Amino acid sequence: GVGFKNKISKSFNRNISSIQAIQWAMKDGNSTKKYISGGLGLAILKEFVTKNKGKIQVVSDDGFYQLNSSGEQTSHFSESFPGTVVNLQFNTNDLTSYCLTEEIKSHDLF
Repeated sequence: GVGFKNKISKSFNRNISSIQAIQWAMKDGNSTKKYISGGLGLAILKEFVTKNKGKIQVVSDDGFYQLNSSGEQTSHFSESFPGTVVNLQFNTNDLTSYCLTEEIKSHDLF
């Protein structure tokens, strides 16, 4: 792909940094998709990783984003990476069960 920065900058006709683009893409409801739903995937992963005490890393263009139990960290690379890579690390010792709010509401109907 073209990476977050190029896609978001083109969609909204704004020049933003790669780190700003990654952070924007991580927010619930933010999507460059038009006329169809979107903007949930990364936000859900971010919420799960936070609760699970795991880690998410995103590299796109010259930007690096990481979320773990220490919080969010960002940095710039001196070279650009073509496209985007998302790395996920889950805490497999976590015995908690997780579900979406919508799943809880649908179970209340029965």
